[in-house]
Amino acid sequence: MTDKQRLVLRLGVLVALLLGLFPPYSRVKVWGTEKMDQPSVYGFLFAPPETESFIAEPATGYYEYSLDAGRLFAQWGVILVLIWVLYVSFDAGIRKKNEEGAPAP
Repeated sequence: MTDKQRLVLRLGVLVALLLGLFPPYSRVKVWGTEKMDQPSVYGFLFAPPETESFIAEPATGYYEYSLDAGRLFAQWGVILVLIWVLYVSFDAGIRKKNEEGAPAP
């Protein structure tokens, strides 16, 4: 493993950990018997956003926040693919240099 490949792995793990510590949340609007879910903010894992109340005619409702696991896993998947592509590309570049520098038989 080369220094560039180690760097790619370390940065990828760091970014994945940061995304895990500050995950995306979805805001669920609860209004009477209806619920509407929409992507919302990023927040610290151990301090999620607070529930908010609102008043709208004819009923009172509130917003609650929940961890958006689908978005978090999608982000981790993109990072995983990006790490793999960079890791393999650095490996392919080294192999190409070795083949070019090898003497002909």
